[in-house]
Amino acid sequence: MRILIKPYITVIHRSANANHFFKFGTEACPVELNGKVRALLMELQYNFPITKRPFLDIAKRLDEDEDWVISETRNLVNNGVIKRIGALVNYRSRGLVSALIGANVPNELIDEVARAVNSDPQVSHNFVRDHPRYNVWFVTKARSKEELVAKVSNTLSRFGIGDFVALTALRTYKIDVKFDLVSGVSRTKAAILPLNVPSIESTGLPMEFFRRLRSIGIEKEPFNEIANLAGVDVDG
Repeated sequence: MRILIKPYITVIHRSANANHFFKFGTEACPVELNGKVRALLMELQYNFPITKRPFLDIAKRLDEDEDWVISETRNLVNNGVIKRIGALVNYRSRGLVSALIGANVPNELIDEVARAVNSDPQVSHNFVRDHPRYNVWFVTKARSKEELVAKVSNTLSRFGIGDFVALTALRTYKIDVKFDLVSGVSRTKAAILPLNVPSIESTGLPMEFFRRLRSIGIEKEPFNEIANLAGVDVDG
């Protein structure tokens, strides 16, 4: 059975106009992104290898030492530049529904609402948009549309906000969020995700397998324990 996962890396991106709406951080970057670190981030984003020793393969491409790649990657993670390196599991396989939320938020409450919205681990892609009615937008997920609308309503009602719209996803067009740190013009691949996907339970794999795969360890052989959970050899 095919498991719908996709390796990816999430890197903090900061914009002077919308800092507080990027979920993974708002402070000034604590790491000096010199040429070598930028090259490393580019490899991690665009060319992360699914191999026994992925950081060694990256080191060879960069003409660096494997220990340096691991150390620098850990430093980027510890300083919040990288949120995680792992797999993205199709939300439909987890029995979830997704919706784009647009809310009418008073300008003076945007920061507070952003913090409250971001406290939900199912929230992503949150931003301010120039719209005649709804200025705050974000994507969130839940077990049903009713549950999703209820949790959004509960969050916004804390600020006296009741004017929002929930646009349930009918079809998902997936676009990778990657940032070109060299040319400044990001390259990405788009794909249409299938509507009918096998459930996680139907794979026969333990939930721990998916949990570990969501955020791999920054170590020389990060897939060993994950492969053991699947009952396979990482070399095979």
